[in-house]
Amino acid sequence: MSAGRALPRTRKTAMQNDAEAAAARAAASEIAGFMALASIEATLPSDQEIDQLAGALRPGTRVFLSALPKRPAARLVEASCRLRAAGLDPCPHLAVRNFEREEDLVAFVRACVEEAGVRAMLVIAGDRDRPAGPFCNSVELIERGLPHAIGIDEVTVAGYPDGHPRLCRQEVRQALLRKQRVLDGAAARLDVAAQFCFATDAIDAWLRELRADGFGGTVRIGIAGPANVQTLLRYAARCGVRTIGRTLLGQGMAVPRLIVEHSPERQVRDLAALRAAGDVGDIRPHFFSFGGFLRTAAWIAAVQSGRFDVAPAGTGFTVTPPA
Repeated sequence: MSAGRALPRTRKTAMQNDAEAAAARAAASEIAGFMALASIEATLPSDQEIDQLAGALRPGTRVFLSALPKRPAARLVEASCRLRAAGLDPCPHLAVRNFEREEDLVAFVRACVEEAGVRAMLVIAGDRDRPAGPFCNSVELIERGLPHAIGIDEVTVAGYPDGHPRLCRQEVRQALLRKQRVLDGAAARLDVAAQFCFATDAIDAWLRELRADGFGGTVRIGIAGPANVQTLLRYAARCGVRTIGRTLLGQGMAVPRLIVEHSPERQVRDLAALRAAGDVGDIRPHFFSFGGFLRTAAWIAAVQSGRFDVAPAGTGFTVTPPA
């Protein structure tokens, strides 16, 4: 062989091709199973948007409704009623700092239960720096017997795989254990909905910490849906999510794509494999829709209906039509 002549590339054997095809099929099955119970976050959708959501998402899909400091609580009740009538499962945020009086909070919860059939709420402190009324954080409310004493069967609280922007990890852990003790005694269910995070290794470590502490409930893993990366960077900075830059760069994205667009295929595949391993308990995908919840809903629907392809030896998957 003459100097400098390249060696021929070794061809894959039929056995190697078969193994890669089998791995791709297994990954596709894991993704389908993981995505079957996906939930989505929305910010007060209009009637038309709810109709579009209902046309895209599976009946009974849980839709979390954000609570903003200046938004009247009655608007969340109305949106919950419209989502329920459309065949979806509303889960309004109960931001405790937004309420000036306990009786106003109780009236809001009761209206959600009686008018919209709400059985699950995400109980959070809220975005106000100072409480408008008697409650400063969610653990105070839960230890008072609310909202589960008014018909809420599933109380969901926030989790922070990347760490809380203002509280230390130990404070967050202790608060969760306090909530769990109360709700175990009340025979109510406690779930966790995690802040979006881009690093599967950080999510894995956080989940194992939760399970080691004795938390056995459902954990909804926060995932950023398809969106402009600059938008994601802005929200990540606001929410204290630190892993976005190193994670996206670690995925080997080309610089033009990094600047323009993010899509969650690789993270979903990684999390689906983590769930399939069977040692992190009940985890489900929960999508934040910074690129628009209708766009995110269309992406979810495409994956749930099997319109995706897992390439052999790939790291993500391809959704058809593209989100």
